[in-house]
Amino acid sequence: LLFGEPGGEEQVAHVMEALLAQMARRGLNGGLAVAGPILSRTYQVLSDGHVGYSTARKIKDTPFPYAYAHTLFIMLAVFVFTLPCLAVAMLNDSWVVALLCFAASASYIALYETARELEDPYGIHSNDLPLCQLQHQFNRRIEPSRIGAQCREPTKPKPHFDSGIEEDTERDIFTPHISPLPTPSRISGSDSDLTEGRHVPSEHPLRTTPFPLYT
Repeated sequence: LLFGEPGGEEQVAHVMEALLAQMARRGLNGGLAVAGPILSRTYQVLSDGHVGYSTARKIKDTPFPYAYAHTLFIMLAVFVFTLPCLAVAMLNDSWVVALLCFAASASYIALYETARELEDPYGIHSNDLPLCQLQHQFNRRIEPSRIGAQCREPTKPKPHFDSGIEEDTERDIFTPHISPLPTPSRISGSDSDLTEGRHVPSEHPLRTTPFPLYT
């Protein structure tokens, strides 16, 4: 994914497409349970990163017009050779002529060389922007978070009571489930407790089903 690698822009496009497809699949399967503004911000960050990468590619791949650069070099050479003649004709002190000519010529030459350097800032020289090194450092920083996310398996919260709904793992949807009614059972106590029509607690922790008791 770095500058200089063949097919770097295609690799970035494929990674971007894979991320968007994975997020879409997780959304359809019930994942990405976050607020809408937070999820939209995720898409915006991905878009901003791709725009920044495209801008850097444009700076690197778009060459400076050769005719314009050649014309600037010729005009700079003419200026450097004609400036001393003009300074000698206008000034009387030789040291002032030398100082002004050197300052003006050095300033324009420095601007010209700076423009040439900024035309391709992503090089391998000492003063160039170390874009490849920055990319490797970024990859090393996000690698631990990726490994940690793989180690942590998502677990669904367990309900404190039976809600009467079970999950269908094959279709990844929730289907209602009706628990079978428990059979009447005799509880410990006197016979009068059973004949008075008291409710017998069922096996369900939150359901008490009355059963008619016959003697």
